[in-house]
Amino acid sequence: MCRLTPARRSAALKNTRRYWFQVMKILFNIVSQKAARLAVLFAFVVVLVPAAFAQAHEDQQVTEPVAAVEKPKTPAVPGALVPAVNDLKGISLGMTANEVKKTLGDPDTADATGMYFELKNGESLQLRLNAEKKVSMIAAMYTGKNAKAPEFTAVFGPDVKIEPGENGRLYKLVRYPASGYWVAYSRINSGDSAMTTVTMTKMN
Repeated sequence: MCRLTPARRSAALKNTRRYWFQVMKILFNIVSQKAARLAVLFAFVVVLVPAAFAQAHEDQQVTEPVAAVEKPKTPAVPGALVPAVNDLKGISLGMTANEVKKTLGDPDTADATGMYFELKNGESLQLRLNAEKKVSMIAAMYTGKNAKAPEFTAVFGPDVKIEPGENGRLYKLVRYPASGYWVAYSRINSGDSAMTTVTMTKMN
């Protein structure tokens, strides 16, 4: 067996120590890099991901539609057509069947879908009721020379124009979206049998 001299043993020991120092240094660097990666991964999973979900939740809370809140109706847009009439013979759209009876009395004819009133001087009124038993259409009819039919301008105002048809026939329908209904005016001139009809109908 060969024995090393003290000088060679000391040199070998130094080389061994230097070797293991380099090995440990390399291992430390590797461990440090892994630790750094683990630290980044840890920060990503534990800190950044929850923060991202929290932000997404906040964004969802901001952008998610909230429960609808009924707002009061806004006034009509300036310049929009405003109806000149909002009732016929004291009956307006949306009135209940009982309210109609309180105004005009019992109808001459009635069923689940409507009422008919025979008035004086050749005038009559027909109403249509919706499923809630509320007035959704009003038709006032004026027949004969004794009926006091309203003039066209009384129904639509002076700003709505109309061109008379053959034999002086008139027909005009104007929609009032801001008010929720349309109004139609019809007149047939046939001497003593002239007939005028004014209709108000709720828009869906």
